[in-house]
Amino acid sequence: MPWTLPDPRCGPRSTPARDLIAPNAQELAEVSGRDVRSPVDAVAAARSLAPTAFVLVSMGAQGAVLVSPAGWWQAVPPTIEVVNTVGAGDSLLAGFLAVEGPEPERLARAVAWGTSACLVAGTAQVPDRPVPPEAVTVTAHSGATSVD
Repeated sequence: MPWTLPDPRCGPRSTPARDLIAPNAQELAEVSGRDVRSPVDAVAAARSLAPTAFVLVSMGAQGAVLVSPAGWWQAVPPTIEVVNTVGAGDSLLAGFLAVEGPEPERLARAVAWGTSACLVAGTAQVPDRPVPPEAVTVTAHSGATSVD
């Protein structure tokens, strides 16, 4: 069952609560029983699992996919020299939840934060030059992707 955000204990927000699931590609494959090797695979698996939820799928160097009932977006980060991937998924989710606004802007920030987390050796460090959201390429896709 998807989590409903925001939690009422966190105080009021200006946008309505939405169901959100945030797995990585491997976790999504395990719970959906589908191969998730590409963004299109992630969309199909997400829709089979939670057709009315928002699903934010972290996909490593491929970036991330945000699936909604109305469409989906793919965000691709710039190429970086990865130092450490620990905490990248958590940073991705934090970046998505930290801002309000249109989904493409939130997704770009999320991928920028997740990518920036990979630039440092430890999880308590901040990179000297974090990846800006403007360096992330976001592509919108409308409508449904077929689900077998």
